[in-house]
Amino acid sequence: HSLTKLTKRELDYCKYDCLVIYNLLLKMKDEYKKMSKIPLTSTGRVRKRFKDTIKNDINYKTKVREAYNKNPEVYNMLLKALQGGYTHANSLYTEKIIKSVTSWDINSSYPYVMTTCKVPTTKFLDCNIKDPYHLNEKFAYLIDVTFYDVVSKYKNNIISAHKCTEIDGYISGNKKKHPLIDNGRVVKAGKVRMTLTDVDYNLIIKAYDIKKIEINKAKYANYDYLPIQFV
Repeated sequence: HSLTKLTKRELDYCKYDCLVIYNLLLKMKDEYKKMSKIPLTSTGRVRKRFKDTIKNDINYKTKVREAYNKNPEVYNMLLKALQGGYTHANSLYTEKIIKSVTSWDINSSYPYVMTTCKVPTTKFLDCNIKDPYHLNEKFAYLIDVTFYDVVSKYKNNIISAHKCTEIDGYISGNKKKHPLIDNGRVVKAGKVRMTLTDVDYNLIIKAYDIKKIEINKAKYANYDYLPIQFV
């Protein structure tokens, strides 16, 4: 805290932490001429290079325009379908000390996905899904869906309760019970309604036992790789 006496080693750390930034700014000033033009992040530098590359590229701009969604309904479905990261504790191990734990991280995951995976590249249009258990892999989907009698198969439960537009309890014996929630995630429920991308939709039907699936509304777009200029 503010009254803690720091060692020379700790003070040197603070000093060099500032000197590194100071010298980087001097270098950046030579490159960008004005302090106000220096990007705030590393990706800002790449973004500027990219903008300079495609500012007169009609082919790229046409591709982006074809994929750009102006439909407010699609926009609202995309907002509802947005999922956060899976970060909370497994309920089996909450408040327990686990020894001999190892972990690893994926290096450069974002650029890997952007350059090797297909994304929606056209406007989202209405469609009918004939078989809710087998989506066409050629298309990206936005799906307003209701699942009935859902039970998680695993101890990591992936449906977020706060992302459900409807959620109802389940019947046990002759009694109706509240939905079973693990730290904000649905373990068991009589009914949940959500808006999902095809990615999350496919994960849920693999991770849960579901008695019935009802598609309320669906939209599709073509899957393709990002433009080569971007890659």
